[in-house]
Amino acid sequence: MLPASLRRHSDCTNRWSDRFLAQIKRKSKHLEELIRTNNPVELSFIRALLEEAGIEFVLLDDFASGVEGSIGAIQRRILVESDQVNRARRLLNEAKRSLDE
Repeated sequence: MLPASLRRHSDCTNRWSDRFLAQIKRKSKHLEELIRTNNPVELSFIRALLEEAGIEFVLLDDFASGVEGSIGAIQRRILVESDQVNRARRLLNEAKRSLDE
């Protein structure tokens, strides 16, 4: 279980990110979660793939995850617009397949 200080921070951060996400959803199309991870290499790779493909995305909980100190309590999330989520998933699957070869 997390210490009380981290639980309070985590609760506050989650409420803030939920409010932020709600604002993003109101201003744009519906967003869907593409991935949730604490792996910085995987996040960097996915961000580069999405940027190269021209798929806009939102990275949530980046700061909160860094502040909590690498214990893995708060995962970072990448969200994309719902009309791009299938394309983004195909892109990730193709990239993973090519890495496995």
